[in-house]
Amino acid sequence: MKRIASRGGRRPRPPHSLQTGVRLRTLVLLSWTALTLGAVGLAHAQSGGSGLKQAPAAAPACARAGAAIKRPGAVPAELLPRGTVLTSTRRSGRGTLVFGVVPREFRQAVTFFVTKLPVAGYRNLSGDAEMDEAEAFFAGDGVRGKWRVNGIPSCPRAVTLALYVVH
Repeated sequence: MKRIASRGGRRPRPPHSLQTGVRLRTLVLLSWTALTLGAVGLAHAQSGGSGLKQAPAAAPACARAGAAIKRPGAVPAELLPRGTVLTSTRRSGRGTLVFGVVPREFRQAVTFFVTKLPVAGYRNLSGDAEMDEAEAFFAGDGVRGKWRVNGIPSCPRAVTLALYVVH
């Protein structure tokens, strides 16, 4: 290795290739740290942990959800994706019909009903799906009914929800 002589008591400057290597290692370390902290923060937020009470999710403005109402007791909470904003309800036949907005992309909303309902003890029965609409009958835990989600034109981050529940 080539020795660099010191000038006037100052520390010798490392060759250009060494400076570049140090900068690269520093950049890699900072990037890795940022990615790790971001992943940990995302996992923490998704697990619901923060110790702080989080505000309920709201539908994006483009969904024009209107005023929110409370979930009727006849509608089990596990049938609604997290953050759903219910906007109206009415009795229909022997059941309860609720309408609202789900702050999720169309595919994410459909995935909730297809995967989370069975985990909660419900079975999806016959159903249908198109480009911007999906629906299915369901049954379980003494409840039966039908869910339907529709995409909202010019609002890709939300869908409308119609949910009919009979006990």
